[in-house]
Amino acid sequence: MDGESKQEVIHLHKSYSRPSYYLLWLLVPSIVFVLVIASLYQYFNKNARGLATTSESEVIAVDREMKVVRIGDTDVYVEVAGDDFSRQKGLSGKTGLGELEGMLFVFPSQNIRPRFWMKDMFIPIDIIWIDNGKVIQIDRDVQPEPGVDDSDLAFYIPADPIDYVLEVNARFCEKNLIEVGDVVDLSGVIH
Repeated sequence: MDGESKQEVIHLHKSYSRPSYYLLWLLVPSIVFVLVIASLYQYFNKNARGLATTSESEVIAVDREMKVVRIGDTDVYVEVAGDDFSRQKGLSGKTGLGELEGMLFVFPSQNIRPRFWMKDMFIPIDIIWIDNGKVIQIDRDVQPEPGVDDSDLAFYIPADPIDYVLEVNARFCEKNLIEVGDVVDLSGVIH
């Protein structure tokens, strides 16, 4: 070497790994897809509807939203049980109702004598039996029967045929002075 200084040459190799924004190209569409699916589920679940026929000429639109039933001077905000599944489930599994809330049972035909029971119920209720727009019977303060075998549960049946059943909190009828003979306005439910 003749006096020239040797310089070390460092060779840098270009990295061929994918750039960090590549993950964004994967992540953003995935997030958008999940949000679209969640929005569609929420939209269709909120707007789920069924139909229950109460007579040959009358059709009731049944929503999962709350409707208003008026008994005498009292408005009750009800969830409508208008299909087989919701009628069978009823208030089973619910741990409470608002003071002016209930469930209205709408049947495929009128002038019937359905049997009700307290299967899987956690709250005591009043059962209001309705025929021709009037309260015809009230089963008051019906208690849950925890630990009782299904075959041993008590049945609640109207003495006369009915068109609708309204379940509300126990003592609702007492507190709101609801009596047999009171007029029931179902125009907030029946279309």
